[in-house]
Amino acid sequence: MLNLKTLRTEKGMTQSQLAEEIKCARTVIANIESGIAQPSIATAKALGKAFGVNWWEFFEEGDDSDADSVHGPRSGQ
Repeated sequence: MLNLKTLRTEKGMTQSQLAEEIKCARTVIANIESGIAQPSIATAKALGKAFGVNWWEFFEEGDDSDADSVHGPRSGQ
């Protein structure tokens, strides 16, 4: 899952500047960055366009539940 705050700060943008660029409220950006909310699909598409990334990467989770498919079963299972 992409980290919006990292992408934004690497581009040297404030939350307000990003919100203005993608035409949304600054609070939307703040809520996504703090983990309070996920972006809507429309917002994710706008963010993807703004940062040159695939929009669906704002939804993908990389957690331990995927470890078995990559590394095989954990010992003791």
